[in-house]
Amino acid sequence: MLLVLAVLFFLPEEALWAVLAFCAVGLTVCLLLPRGGEHKRVFCAAFASGLVACLLLMLQLSQVYLPSVSRTGEALALRAVVTGNVEARYGRYYYAIRITSIDGRPCRLNVRFSGKTPLYAAPYDEISYQGSLYPLGGEDEESLAQYRAKGVYLGSYAQGYAEDTVAVTATQSIHPMKAALRLRQWIKDALTQSYPEDLAALLRGMLLGDKSGLSWQTDNDFRRTGISHLFAVSGIHMSLLAWSVFRLLQRLRLRKRAAALLASVFVLLFMAVTGFTASCVRAGIMMLVLLGGEIFRRKPDSLNSLGFAALLLCVASPLSAGQVGLQLSFGATLGILLFHRPLCAPLCAWTQALRPQ
Repeated sequence: MLLVLAVLFFLPEEALWAVLAFCAVGLTVCLLLPRGGEHKRVFCAAFASGLVACLLLMLQLSQVYLPSVSRTGEALALRAVVTGNVEARYGRYYYAIRITSIDGRPCRLNVRFSGKTPLYAAPYDEISYQGSLYPLGGEDEESLAQYRAKGVYLGSYAQGYAEDTVAVTATQSIHPMKAALRLRQWIKDALTQSYPEDLAALLRGMLLGDKSGLSWQTDNDFRRTGISHLFAVSGIHMSLLAWSVFRLLQRLRLRKRAAALLASVFVLLFMAVTGFTASCVRAGIMMLVLLGGEIFRRKPDSLNSLGFAALLLCVASPLSAGQVGLQLSFGATLGILLFHRPLCAPLCAWTQALRPQ
């Protein structure tokens, strides 16, 4: 499913119908074959997965993406809820918001609001303003594809030269993400106050995946040296933190099941604090399956865990398969699982031969 969706993301929409027809015909032929054994089951599963992937993509495009993009316009009366912390970059302030009504008509759109001055709005406060909606990415096809893969298709801003036209209404929302966003902001503030600016920006990027404080030169240096993945919270972060929590709880004399259960809660909290990015969700699901094996006393399978993570992401947002970071995350993890033993075997044999007899 992930492979089919990743390929379809970069092809014209007409290719979706061709792949859908191919998978449907292939599945029908496989089912009609009188025999085939294991090979028949494998091909049936492959064609069925491709067929489901096409249907999920069609559903998201027709029910979510295209209706969202069609809402663009000028001078709209907008009401929304702030769903994220403020991010300051290049002299502007950015907020993740969820539109609840346009010109008095109810709707539900995830949008990025930008302005030259901050709104002074906390997460899950309500805002209302006269503004505009526009597709993120402008005329650049590559930028449009990046935003489409992230699931945020529209940007917004208030009409006029100042954001004092935005009315902010504080709420007493008890949304579960509110505590996670407060914790994320507290960590960012603590790092900012405790370290020099450049070092604090690096730490925020490596711990939370927040690159907003990195200078262009620093970001470019990490890209050129091939280690920019350190700012994508994924397996290395999840493994170190979650397994450290699990082992620490065991050292505190907790039973293995209880320690695994509490470590699972930590994994969910860490996923929320990092904003449920695709790479973090992949690593988090695999870690939850691993800890679930400790809870239910079953031995987890790494390939099954990776496949389960891919399945959940594909079902939740088929367009997310177009994220290069997600493709690299799954591809690298799959490569490690499949090839680490044959690649390490000669090295292990060589190091064993170096040991004194």
